[in-house]
Amino acid sequence: MTLPNATLRLDDGPYWPLPSGLVETTFYNGADDSTTRLNFGFGIGFTRNFEMGAHIVKWQIDPGSHFADPSIYGMYRFIDGDFELGIYAEATLPFDRAPLIIGGMPLGIHLGDVARIDTGPFVVHSFAGGPNFDPRDDPDFGPGDDPDLIVPFELPISIHRLTLGPEAALIVPDFQDDFWLVGFFIGYTLTSNGRTLGDLGGRFRTPPQSDLDVFTVMFEMQFFFDF
Repeated sequence: MTLPNATLRLDDGPYWPLPSGLVETTFYNGADDSTTRLNFGFGIGFTRNFEMGAHIVKWQIDPGSHFADPSIYGMYRFIDGDFELGIYAEATLPFDRAPLIIGGMPLGIHLGDVARIDTGPFVVHSFAGGPNFDPRDDPDFGPGDDPDLIVPFELPISIHRLTLGPEAALIVPDFQDDFWLVGFFIGYTLTSNGRTLGDLGGRFRTPPQSDLDVFTVMFEMQFFFDF
């Protein structure tokens, strides 16, 4: 759940509550319209159970071009083993917009050596609110000023160097209405002389009620460095 001690990870943003992609394109109206974003960040393992990092680049490049405020996060794992439980907190730096904060308890349940359930409750609060919900477009994380609930679910299954599985997320803006995101992901682990260098992968995500009128395609990456 957390990075090993003295490890730097270059990535496309934090894993919790919903993974973002290095490049992610959302298609609307059956792919007639689209929005493309770039993400970049890093994480550092300070101890075996404590990790901090930042989501530096949140850049919408098409249509138009604008940067969302960067964010910093921290995660502490206080239960380790086949059942992992942690505390997660993330906050945007309010350079151009009102701040957004995320707090939650990531939960990992290991199912033997080949599968794991990643879930947990997360609460998101934007001090500005916004009319258009987008799970990773801060600060408009929900339609109003009240906190939003997100409960992700992922089932990573490891097959040699491949990792794949389904994902879903229950999203409850303002703790009132609710809807789901569903999708799947696949990744490949890069190794050299028995050492893990990083992972490359992709992800497909869509609201189930969209009938593929809205869907997102992502390219994901992360690389590890010891220091």
